[in-house]
Amino acid sequence: PHPTLAAMEWTCKAWVMRWALRSYQSLLASALYAGCSLASLHVGKSGSLKRLFVQLLLQLPSLLIYRWMSFNRAGGYYNTFVEQWTKLPQHVKDILMRRAPEYGRSIAEERASGVFRAVNALETSILLSGVGVAEHFSSPIANWDVWTGAIMLFVIHRIIGANPFEGA
Repeated sequence: PHPTLAAMEWTCKAWVMRWALRSYQSLLASALYAGCSLASLHVGKSGSLKRLFVQLLLQLPSLLIYRWMSFNRAGGYYNTFVEQWTKLPQHVKDILMRRAPEYGRSIAEERASGVFRAVNALETSILLSGVGVAEHFSSPIANWDVWTGAIMLFVIHRIIGANPFEGA
């Protein structure tokens, strides 16, 4: 079936909106990372375990802020910040089902209705933690600073937000 002109126009508008939202979310995640990293500098120098612990601890309120400010309300497996963690086992089971034909059909239906996926708070928390740990272990040798981490986080978050695997 061929899409109607209205569907193609909506798709063009949706593409621009999707690009803008995903870019905004990546910028927000980078700003939150930089804030956590800069705030943790007050408790220790780069590379100290105390600083890494504080940086990771500061990410918890950052995730609430990300969820609130990211405009990502879909929450495929959760509707609240607490459910993000309590329903995680079910989410892992769902991820493992992504190779099933039903999943491919549901993704196709989502796309046909104009739904697009974005990076959620859980995925962002994994990225924040990963980049924070990388900063911790790299800063003494690679002259890694807060801004290097923020730029790296932006790029990685944006790539994931672009959904290169098309929901798979």
